[in-house]
Amino acid sequence: MASSSEQPVKPALDPNDDPEWKVQNDYTFYRPLDYSSKQIRLISIAPGSKDDPLLCTLKSHTTPINEQDFEALSYCWGDLQDTVTITLRHDHSGSVQEDSERQGNNEQTFNVTKSLNLALKHLRYPDQERVIWIDALCINQGSIRERNYAIPFMVDVYRCASCVVVFLGEENKKKNFTRIWQLMAMLKSAIEKALPGAGMSGPLTPHHDVHGLVDCLSFGTKDGKQGARVSSVST
Repeated sequence: MASSSEQPVKPALDPNDDPEWKVQNDYTFYRPLDYSSKQIRLISIAPGSKDDPLLCTLKSHTTPINEQDFEALSYCWGDLQDTVTITLRHDHSGSVQEDSERQGNNEQTFNVTKSLNLALKHLRYPDQERVIWIDALCINQGSIRERNYAIPFMVDVYRCASCVVVFLGEENKKKNFTRIWQLMAMLKSAIEKALPGAGMSGPLTPHHDVHGLVDCLSFGTKDGKQGARVSSVST
């Protein structure tokens, strides 16, 4: 029987499956997904106030996901070298691989970019968990194999999400709404390529009257959660 002072044995790393472009972390806490059933991971952000430390829990789910509503996040990753730490828990109950070597040790200090840290703090509810898909956390970024597996059906993840949250950061209105228009133009182009004749009329052009654009925003709620959409915009 192993001594209690001994450290758990880490899975062997495959040097051919280690991408250079990633935030530096110990990715051996991740367990393989079941590719045949198109498994994905979802993250639960624990409730807390603005200045509380961030605690997130990852769990695998088989798609289509019927038992759990979830949102999806779109944001700018930011500088991969400019990071802060959060606490990340790994719930391996849905994993295809047994986790006996990490029994009771599925929590780690995890580096995230400052951009993602800011997004997580804004997304966190004060009184309940929030379940969301975030590529930087829900995909094992330490595995080329998993990244190649996940990328082709990311569009399905966004399609199945109950809501897609676009986080633009804490900047001035004009810069943020310029980004919104750039994103909308990109989405319009993608839809037209995927669905020829979808009936989208006219080109999207920048809206120079930022305050007028703000007035066009229609705020509503879904299941008690605040959301926003652009109802109608004229230039």
